[in-house]
Amino acid sequence: MTLDTFSDILTEPLPARVAKVLNAAAEHGWAENPVVSLTIRLAKPDDIPEPRSGAVALPFFATWHLFTDPESGKRSWRFASARAKNGQALNYSDIFIYLEDPDVIYPEPPEGEDDDNARAGNEVGAEEAGAPLG
Repeated sequence: MTLDTFSDILTEPLPARVAKVLNAAAEHGWAENPVVSLTIRLAKPDDIPEPRSGAVALPFFATWHLFTDPESGKRSWRFASARAKNGQALNYSDIFIYLEDPDVIYPEPPEGEDDDNARAGNEVGAEEAGAPLG
């Protein structure tokens, strides 16, 4: 999907199901929240993430809210949040770092462990799981 495609979608009429919900809400005394959200979801088509399969680009989403200034009526899109499939939160700057280098989404392994063990989930054996700490 291109920037032009997104722009075209934003100018299209509301989908009938959305309009139906808004109409039903109005009938029952609900009002729309003045914040509208836009969420984009991105993935690399050639990277099929499989649990513990190693470094692949995990899908992620980013959300912006359309804020309307109550005094001026001016609208502006404000970045709200982003998160990768593994739960890693991203700030706005992180998105660009992640787009360039998908490996950054994986946490650094604890000192003394290699990347393969950390990415494999570093599972503990049954005998170790019940062992006392210390």
